[in-house]
Amino acid sequence: MKKLTSRQEEYLLLFADRDGRGKGVSEAAEQFQVSKPTAFSISEALEKRGMIEKGNCGEIRLTEDGWRYIEPKLPSLSTLTEWLGSDLGLTPVLAEQEARRMVVSLLPETVNAMTESWKRRRTERSGEAEQEDAVLSELDPGMYRVFFQVCKPDSRELSMGDLGFRKPAILVKRAEESFFVLCPQNIKYRPQKRFHLRGILEKMWYRTSGGWREAAAQKDGSLNIPGTAVRCGQTEEGMTGTVHIRARASVGMLGMPESEAMIVFFLDRLEPEKETEEKI
Repeated sequence: MKKLTSRQEEYLLLFADRDGRGKGVSEAAEQFQVSKPTAFSISEALEKRGMIEKGNCGEIRLTEDGWRYIEPKLPSLSTLTEWLGSDLGLTPVLAEQEARRMVVSLLPETVNAMTESWKRRRTERSGEAEQEDAVLSELDPGMYRVFFQVCKPDSRELSMGDLGFRKPAILVKRAEESFFVLCPQNIKYRPQKRFHLRGILEKMWYRTSGGWREAAAQKDGSLNIPGTAVRCGQTEEGMTGTVHIRARASVGMLGMPESEAMIVFFLDRLEPEKETEEKI
């Protein structure tokens, strides 16, 4: 099989990450800062090569040949994205963009050396884990319902993202760790009161002292945020825990820009959860 160009491989890596979840050509144009006709031309070339296929609404999926071609590069892409976000502090979208360029432009030996170096450093750092705030570490083990709001950064004004999660969240406290479980839900969006569109959360990251981390997604679609990422403090509303997040979402076929927000957990309003932990 004839090798793709570097730019075609970048597009294929992007389409692999967003496989079948809309936007397609529009997001490629935005990500690579080119015109839509240019992005369309490259996607057409990939389609003719049998690497991708387009759905009725323009969504792009990789074919078996497309996956076979690009799948070997995905582990390196994931590792380099993590490194750029954690060590260099790049935002998730910029880390992904730069990692794609590195994977397709550098020699495989160089990419392997970089990924192995980061894996070693990550292992060495594993013993330097962040500590939970005393407010969380002193809680009795169990499960708690916790009410929260999603606010605009450095503000108590609600973000649109506040509608994107079911309330309340669940705080799982174990002897060795705690984490917050959030359940995303579709947002109904009505621009200019004309028609309804549905917003869908695609990915979420939370901020730690070591950089951005992607929130772990469970099989049921829920997202976990570790207690070590939550900063607790006394406010006018009582004891709260806050975490800085970034979210990527789409509304219909429109790609929304990544946005930042603060999740505020109201820790004075914890309620014991009667459900068993196995249901999380």
